[in-house]
Amino acid sequence: MMCGVFSQLCCWVKRNPESNKTIKTKRSFNFNKSFNRSIMRSSIGNNGYTMANLLHSDCLLRIFEYLEEDCATLYSCSLVDRYWCQTVIPILWSNTLRIKEIKEKPETFQGYLIINTYFSTLPTETKQLFIEKGINLSPIMNYHPTFNYSTYLRVIDMRCLFLFVKSWIQHTIKQQQYQQNQPSSYNSKQVQFILQELLNHFFKNSPCIHIIRINISDSAELIKNSIEQIPQSKKCLANLRELVSYWDERQAMDSIFYELSQVALFIEKLDLTLFHITVELSSLIRVQRNLSQLTICNKISPSAHFDPWIEGAVGFALMEMSNSITHLDLEKEKFPLDSLSNFSNLVELCLKYTGNENFQQKDWLPLSKISLKKLEKFYFESKSPIYLEIFVDFIKNSGNNLRHITIHGCQICDPEKSNSLLISIAENCHLLKFFDGPIRSENIQELGKLLDSCSNLSELYLHPSTSRCFSPVPRMNFDLLFNEITIKSKNDLEKLAIVHGWKITSNSLENFFESRKRRSFKPIGFYWESSCIVFKGISNICQKYENLGVVQDFKQIYYQKHY
Repeated sequence: MMCGVFSQLCCWVKRNPESNKTIKTKRSFNFNKSFNRSIMRSSIGNNGYTMANLLHSDCLLRIFEYLEEDCATLYSCSLVDRYWCQTVIPILWSNTLRIKEIKEKPETFQGYLIINTYFSTLPTETKQLFIEKGINLSPIMNYHPTFNYSTYLRVIDMRCLFLFVKSWIQHTIKQQQYQQNQPSSYNSKQVQFILQELLNHFFKNSPCIHIIRINISDSAELIKNSIEQIPQSKKCLANLRELVSYWDERQAMDSIFYELSQVALFIEKLDLTLFHITVELSSLIRVQRNLSQLTICNKISPSAHFDPWIEGAVGFALMEMSNSITHLDLEKEKFPLDSLSNFSNLVELCLKYTGNENFQQKDWLPLSKISLKKLEKFYFESKSPIYLEIFVDFIKNSGNNLRHITIHGCQICDPEKSNSLLISIAENCHLLKFFDGPIRSENIQELGKLLDSCSNLSELYLHPSTSRCFSPVPRMNFDLLFNEITIKSKNDLEKLAIVHGWKITSNSLENFFESRKRRSFKPIGFYWESSCIVFKGISNICQKYENLGVVQDFKQIYYQKHY
């Protein structure tokens, strides 16, 4: 929808075009992601208008914001003219501290360039401090960039900042060794100094930071220091939207929670790994006005013990704003399941390891009585015994809008109830696109009913419904289920995976691929887990049909087993 709107906005028009003049077009926007986007200078007739002055500034801004993840296209946009450049640069530099796939390779040149650019925006006296600390900034001492790029920063990701600084150090050392033919290195105090000064610079110059990710050790202390030392940080953090914290730095985090509770009242997302519960955290949650996404991982107690911390001060604070929360993700919590009824506006619910080894059916029973009418995604993963009957009722009550269902458990106490689970999904989840859950080899009719009812299903991950998925893995034949999928699956099915103890034969797999080939279905991804019994040459068959355009991707995958 958005692509269509922007494509129309970018269509070439000419005010009062004359019929006898040919309109020449050389500049083009292509918003179809399957093609490379390009922008080229052009003219329209002799007295025509360029795109830059045809499109309203608000329209341009919306287009550029839509292209935020496409740095190459945004960079091209910045070269069109002065106005486009001034509009694009703030967007291009709003989230520079990111790596799509972070690899522990400090020598990425991208990181070096970004940090070097930020160094160039430092005031002269700060640059002089760097030199006094033995940090070489001489190449950029007298360089003054066109823009103060630090003012545009909106996202601080500490892990990425650390890796980029590491990259800058690596490249700087290489240059010094090449020019001076002598080794050079920076000690840990110098690295900490660099990180602290950069953070101070960001908090001084950026009018607002929207996201802070404290996702590497010792980074909380650096953030705390900047908040306490830089007066501008209070105003800068007033519009904080997201806070992520994964590390155990109690004193520093308590200070951050306290400072944010005084100024940051509009946080939309909290993603916290908790090693302790404090008044400061409770206060931070209690003052929020826009909190809608909450992720909490409990590391307060050993993994074998689930502390009912949610019933304390933090729990009470959450209950006060439960109506505003749309995304709830809890891990290793002994969460009172009956409290979920307070979260009436939930769109996503993720429960990981919420019970313990002593949980019985009565402990899960409250989940079967919950009705969450707006729920679109349900993810459940457990190491403790589970009962499919509970999910049958839960889906009856909450399934009308579900698009995504994941149910993982290696200790299913009523594995024969998988048929009821599939029927409940088929009858209540007509919008379903993703299913990852248990099934038995004899559930052929139930699977067929699900495939008929859920016409939008695009991803299917099937586990054997057994009382255990660990060694020795019980084996189930997948061929009859495979035949049903071959007959009933639609063109929308993009991924099929068999997980844990299935057995398949070459005939069933080839029949499946041949059927999709005859019906000219789009290519599909096929995956099998390492504990499945597959025939020799499965990769050769998959490769054959990949060459024919039937298979998009294929490989052996790993799925965690909960012992």
